[in-house]
Amino acid sequence: MTGTADPSTARIPNYERLASAVEEDPPLFSSQQSYTVEEAISHIGVGNFQYGLLAMTGLCWTAESMEMLLLSFIKAPLQCQWHITDPQAAMITTSVGIGMLLGATSWGLIGDRYGRRVGFIASTVFTAVFGVLSAFSVNHAMLVVSRGLTGFGIGGVPVSFSLMMEFLPVEHRGTWGMGIALFWSVGAIFESAVAMYVIPNLGWRWLIVISSIPLFLVLLCSYWLTESPRWLISKGHVDRAQAAVDLVATRNNRPLPPGRLEIPDLVHEELRRTPSRFGQTGELWRRGARSLVTKIWFIWFVSAFIYYGLITLQPELMINENSGKRCHYAQRECAALPTQERCATNEICSWKPATAGTGMCGIPSIARVARADVPEAVDSPCTNQLSQADFRATLGASVGEMPGLLIAFATIDTIGRRPVLGYMLGGVSIGFVLLLACLGRGAEALVFFIARGLSSGVFQTIYIYTNEVYPAIVRTTAMGLASSMARIGLITTPFVSQYLVNNHHAAAMWIYFATSALAVFGVILLPIETTRRPLLSSMDELIEILRMGGDRVDNSMTESQSFAKDPSASWWIRMFRWRARVDGLTAS
Repeated sequence: MTGTADPSTARIPNYERLASAVEEDPPLFSSQQSYTVEEAISHIGVGNFQYGLLAMTGLCWTAESMEMLLLSFIKAPLQCQWHITDPQAAMITTSVGIGMLLGATSWGLIGDRYGRRVGFIASTVFTAVFGVLSAFSVNHAMLVVSRGLTGFGIGGVPVSFSLMMEFLPVEHRGTWGMGIALFWSVGAIFESAVAMYVIPNLGWRWLIVISSIPLFLVLLCSYWLTESPRWLISKGHVDRAQAAVDLVATRNNRPLPPGRLEIPDLVHEELRRTPSRFGQTGELWRRGARSLVTKIWFIWFVSAFIYYGLITLQPELMINENSGKRCHYAQRECAALPTQERCATNEICSWKPATAGTGMCGIPSIARVARADVPEAVDSPCTNQLSQADFRATLGASVGEMPGLLIAFATIDTIGRRPVLGYMLGGVSIGFVLLLACLGRGAEALVFFIARGLSSGVFQTIYIYTNEVYPAIVRTTAMGLASSMARIGLITTPFVSQYLVNNHHAAAMWIYFATSALAVFGVILLPIETTRRPLLSSMDELIEILRMGGDRVDNSMTESQSFAKDPSASWWIRMFRWRARVDGLTAS
């Protein structure tokens, strides 16, 4: 009995059936035209589906930014309410970093084994639930555990980024990938503005609850989300991948290419030979790809090391300068505590008027001594809370990341991923050299403003590069492990920015300079420029490209196809591009 099978009831081929079909039968769609996922996504273009996905992914990034920044706002209220010490307060931040370290690896493996959609939604639920629960903590230990579990959920944010990138045509990956970083800055700005009102009026618990709202908005829209067709193809699920691209085409109101979706030949081969290895960490360490892993991991580590280092370094330098420990500045502000040690030995801290909370350092002949006018209560942690000026300063620092992101946004598709990484890392390294000198408050603030922007651009560019260079079969695993290296940078940088700098300022600056400079060399040694290159599906494709050192597997790239030497680009643009062993492609 014969008949046409209902597509809705068709079984998804397993690895054994697929391998058998590859060995015994001609290509699956030999009787009609066929196309790849890359061709389907490019033909459909960008539309309503991608805009909705951008909103969901962006809200995740906004939430992560808010969850991270709130840690700097709740320290003072917690020290007042629970009388915890500075090391105990630091333990809360450390627990988040450790949670993110473990979560990044775990969610990456889940994303490669069970799908991007599963990893995205599950990590969002985890973050939202434990984020809200931490607001109900009754003691320090409970808060440390709950925030650590929140950090574990935050570690899954790279899965959402990979999902979005896999639905984008090649010509839009750079700008959209960089644009998503603006949501991080929006989250930081929003958190600073909300904290300015919530902390003094409602308290730290309400700030934690409000910071979780974007995650619940994502969950409300998650029913709309579909699985990545690139991941489905990498697993051999042709029917489900076809349904996914059909859905994207429908939502964008665009037709698909004629024919049916096909599995690339190298994916056929990998499915047949090693079906059980998919999604495993060992795939990244296959011979021929190990050097790429080590370079990318080091760049991720440095990106976080310098980014979070700059955030924590600036207040430490200001405190050291106010106390006269570094860079004597005339008429500098002194702390609210009535201690002569806050100023230089020949100065005294005075308050004008006498009721003010801060004073100015000056020599006794011109500074009115008003120590007696300062109430003893200022030494209490409940009076040393963040002022409106402190909130505004944090808000300004968050806005400072925007220019660097905009520069990267404007250049990432013009000069390429590797040059953007290299130039920005070089700029940050110069900034640390400048901080060796006593520049004055205005110039020092400008250095931090520029360095924060450049380091933010570095972070987002390596996000994009890692997603593009690794194939769908291991993409979220690669992102998770690379993100774990960043979390190690987050955990280790306070030892330099908050401890070493107070004892050996020059040593701290040279460490930051050296790591930034070494990362520049790491970028130069990256063998692949991913600009305008199609996303890969299998590790065999990546290893073959690295082995041949040319376009795909035939090493047939000509000078006119090279992104670095593209004759259609202006000479001054080509001057800033770097030629890679495996170069990017021209628009043609």
